[in-house]
Amino acid sequence: MEIDKLIKEFQEKLDNPSIPILDIVQRHLTYGTPVAFKDDEDTYFEIKKRIATQFDIAPEDVFMVGSGKLGFSLNTDQLWKPYDEESDMDMVIVSDKVFSSFWYQLYEFNIDITDRTKEEDKRYKKFLKYFLKGWIRPDFFPEAFKGNEEWEDFFTGTMSYKKEYGGRKITGAVYREPFFYESYHKRNLEKIRLERMLKK
Repeated sequence: MEIDKLIKEFQEKLDNPSIPILDIVQRHLTYGTPVAFKDDEDTYFEIKKRIATQFDIAPEDVFMVGSGKLGFSLNTDQLWKPYDEESDMDMVIVSDKVFSSFWYQLYEFNIDITDRTKEEDKRYKKFLKYFLKGWIRPDFFPEAFKGNEEWEDFFTGTMSYKKEYGGRKITGAVYREPFFYESYHKRNLEKIRLERMLKK
């Protein structure tokens, strides 16, 4: 199976300490055509362009991550799970412009409100966790924040489940700059590498 081959090749690179983790991140996560679009690069470009147009940035500031990119997941709870018909398409925006736009809106919204339900407080803490690492998970925005509704309208209403885009749910996240994007994935892969080394 092709995915099994991709997993094996990736694991071999991960198990080779002479290959810097950052090289693996840049080669496999930042660059290249996603497995989900290996036979349809035009559609991948159209998705990138549509998201870029929405946020007034360049298509090269938008790319796919997750199992759709690699062919398998790197999430701890789904490690090595192959990309299948149930998988989402995870898109990221790497742009200080977009990140700062949400930051300004959140400041005006007064994100530090203290009158929160237990569930809202949980979302708030998750939001802060990611925000302090240089990226925004809009699914953790305060529910009353208008930017949350706009984001959902675009990704769920405009992008997701459309036949021309692959018929899948499309999600998004925003990183402030490449450093934060690469650092996040670098740390994740360093952890996976260490765990694999300890098992040997």
